[in-house]
Amino acid sequence: MFMLRWSRFITIVAVLFLFVQGRASSNEATDYSRVVSLYGNLSVKELAERGYAEQEDKSLSMAFYQLAISKYSEALPETEKYFSAIAMNNLAYIYLSVYQNPEQAYPWLVKAVEISERNRFETILPGMYDNIAKIYDDYGDAATAITMYRRAFRLTLLPDEKEEEMRYVMMLMTFNDLVPTALHREMLDSITGELEELERQQIPDIPMSKYSKMLCRGIMQMQQKEFGTAVATLSTASDLIDSKVDRSRYIISHNLMLAVAFRKAGDLNSSMECLRQAENTALESSLADLLPKVYRNMAEVYSLGGQTQIADKYRFKAMQVRDSLYDIGGFGRIKNLETSSAIDSLNREIHEADIRQQKRLNIIYLLIAGIGIAAVMLILIVNRNRRLAASNRALVEKTKDALRNQEMESRLRHDYEKQIAAYKQQLEASKESDCGNKTRSIPLGENEILQVVAAIKNIMENSDAIFSPNFSLEQLAEMTGTNPKYLSGIINDMFHKNLNQLLAEARIHEACRRLTDKATFGGFTIDSIAESVGYKSRTHFSSVFKKITGVTPAKYTSITSEKD
Repeated sequence: MFMLRWSRFITIVAVLFLFVQGRASSNEATDYSRVVSLYGNLSVKELAERGYAEQEDKSLSMAFYQLAISKYSEALPETEKYFSAIAMNNLAYIYLSVYQNPEQAYPWLVKAVEISERNRFETILPGMYDNIAKIYDDYGDAATAITMYRRAFRLTLLPDEKEEEMRYVMMLMTFNDLVPTALHREMLDSITGELEELERQQIPDIPMSKYSKMLCRGIMQMQQKEFGTAVATLSTASDLIDSKVDRSRYIISHNLMLAVAFRKAGDLNSSMECLRQAENTALESSLADLLPKVYRNMAEVYSLGGQTQIADKYRFKAMQVRDSLYDIGGFGRIKNLETSSAIDSLNREIHEADIRQQKRLNIIYLLIAGIGIAAVMLILIVNRNRRLAASNRALVEKTKDALRNQEMESRLRHDYEKQIAAYKQQLEASKESDCGNKTRSIPLGENEILQVVAAIKNIMENSDAIFSPNFSLEQLAEMTGTNPKYLSGIINDMFHKNLNQLLAEARIHEACRRLTDKATFGGFTIDSIAESVGYKSRTHFSSVFKKITGVTPAKYTSITSEKD
């Protein structure tokens, strides 16, 4: 226990060091007023180009981008609007890659996309979609991230004679971001079209072109389950990483993919060696945002090697690092920014129409009407929320009582005994009627059935194995010493439900306990709690939680906190 706590302490200190180290460069503040006085007369295009030229000094680069952005207006020539969008995107990228601050990056990305889509700047749109995808990927929304990456990649397939080389640069960038996300989320089948498309492309000799082609080949081999061949191909690709920008990030990403290939091929030692290299590179390069992926993969390797305690330690390290870097509540605020952006756009259109038509009085009338409607809506919402809150509190209280109530367990045990007795009678009747010729749904003796039922209940109540995302009927059969087919029949006949329903009840039971155990799990987010009891997706966890308890995890936590 002491070593585990000490390990967690070291992990948190290391992450905070990396985070502070990344922030420190921002504190070497470039005098923005000095940049304005010296370069304020430059065009947006010149400022954006200077920002890119000064990318080694992130603070100075940001100052140039911010000055370029400050000059934006709809009256600018098309070229100046083009470079305004580039400046916004590049500024957002610095916030993401250097300062791990998606909340600062997201509004600039939304604005850059809005300008680019309105003015048909299709050459630079892929980079913006790629950066937005990174935000979704960091917060665990893999499906949306892959959709955004695929949209970015598809845009790079459109011919552009003026910016042909840039088109291929963007194609390789989005491809090399899409592939690892799909691989780690086990969604390779969703990107088959992109893999085949890149294989067909005649890409000129530019940085990352040879690497991307080799990576494409290796991933297609993994799709075909040719893991040994994929290991050899991806090992060759390692030496082809020749990017001048974010080289360390690409190396870490590739080591993570190579580790997966080794793991799939059954070579756990080589897989762990790749992960150690990725961890060291991330620490040396201050890329703390990649550490959660490294630790999750380490946990998977240790788990496959039978070292469950070490695997659990690295799962907790991954959750701690992620929680120290990202405020999960911040993702909610980012999602709110999507709505805010749409509202801002609508307000601008209304404002421009009002200026053209000079109907200020109509605006006043609309505002009065809106306030009146809002007041009525607010009253209705408040009343509804009060009733809902009271109902939820009662529901949660019942759920908590059910969790603590030993009488319920006794009643369930009594029901099981009655079911077993009834089943014995059925067996005797079956023997007498057909002399044992008919096939039984559970081909075991009565005493064996009792033992298996007791073992199942014990595992569901006391074993941490059920909290593994990959826990299966076969694993339960092995733990209870019976055949999966017969075990499935026992569960259906004796518990009147399938294994998924049985697992869900046990996991949600434990999730409720952890959500209310502030002393042990008070620092954990709902995402971390969900992952700790076997759910990879918060959406799925919330759906199952509400189905069983009647309320969402967030509402359950809120109500139990109020009662405490």
